[in-house]
Amino acid sequence: MSECYLSKYLHNQEVKDTRFFDADLIFRGESLYELFRIIKKIPLFWEDHISRLYLTSQITGLKIWLDEETIKNQVSDLIRINSVAEGNIKLVFNFRKSGLRTRKNFLIYFVEPVYPTPNQYLQGVNGILYQASRINPTAKVINQNLRIAVYKKLIEKGAYEALLVDRKGEITEGSRSNIFMIRDGHVFTAPDPVVLPGIARKHVLSICRSRNIPLSFEKIKRSDLEVMDAVFMTGTSPRVLPFSRIEEFRFNPADPVLMNIIDGYDEKIHTYIAGSHV
Repeated sequence: MSECYLSKYLHNQEVKDTRFFDADLIFRGESLYELFRIIKKIPLFWEDHISRLYLTSQITGLKIWLDEETIKNQVSDLIRINSVAEGNIKLVFNFRKSGLRTRKNFLIYFVEPVYPTPNQYLQGVNGILYQASRINPTAKVINQNLRIAVYKKLIEKGAYEALLVDRKGEITEGSRSNIFMIRDGHVFTAPDPVVLPGIARKHVLSICRSRNIPLSFEKIKRSDLEVMDAVFMTGTSPRVLPFSRIEEFRFNPADPVLMNIIDGYDEKIHTYIAGSHV
């Protein structure tokens, strides 16, 4: 699968043909990024994504040189140029050392969307456990080595997502998602400082609070999976997606608390799109 999708992308605010996309501009050096979903030409939860992008810039010390208005106008241009209303867009700010200088590149492009099927939402997906943890989990920085290693393991095991397990045997997050677990109507997720502050995660936490669903911030050990009723992931593409199985552990993808959360998330998306203007 190519990193860049559809016919055109933007590089340093210039329109370019996807055939000439240079992936080295993404994966060499250091890259800050955001991936967000486009629905009816509207960037879903835009304010959350752009805030996290600037937060990542502060955490890493890699300064973003464009303001929010310029970035959003570039997003609108990309949508118009490619004549699409739905999809996933990636923003990348790349910093590459060249002697005493730092070369900077800003790219906006569509990535090929891989959305769960209706059947996967109903029946859940398979997951695996993977021994790894992020060096700086709260910053959204491209880690190509981890990405490739996990992808190979997912293909080998025929799984949808990998749950990362740290050296203490505790589950923190997914390789490309945040993770939640449910037991006896109580929702568990890892503490904020040890995970990426996912946008979908933020809205799920809000749903739990507004719908009076008990919520705890704890890291869950591998062995604790045996007593969980349900496990689900959140992310830009999967939204709120249940697991049916993780390794030898099985879960209920139709858990009533999980269904309540899915309903709340769908409602948030509808409200946001209905109240936004292109």
